Amino acid sequence: HRPCALCRRAAYELYRDAVGARGADELDARLHRERIDGRVKRRDRLPYRELPSGVFVDLDGKATLVTDDELVSWTAQRGYTTRTARPPSGDAVVLTPLTTLNALRSGYPLQISDAIAT
Repeated sequence: HRPCALCRRAAYELYRDAVGARGADELDARLHRERIDGRVKRRDRLPYRELPSGVFVDLDGKATLVTDDELVSWTAQRGYTTRTARPPSGDAVVLTPLTTLNALRSGYPLQISDAIAT
């Protein structure tokens, strides 16, 4: 999710600047186009080696966080769960919109819940 322009103004401005957007309406429209293709969820395939930490991928039907070294599965019921090594090659089915992926590539600071550390 992009940071809220009201609740997290400084983070929103960093995100907006990292992706070269003019404002929240433009960002929201871009993110929506990247998430949905008509009535179908859009999914991009990208090499694991090109993914920055903080991106979510679909791994065997589960939303999975990519970190520098690991893939960490996530569910709404249990939070972060299973950890596996990050593949050194191959393609991932990316859930994160490309705008957010590019924000992370451009240096937008990653914020991950402390729950991942346990």
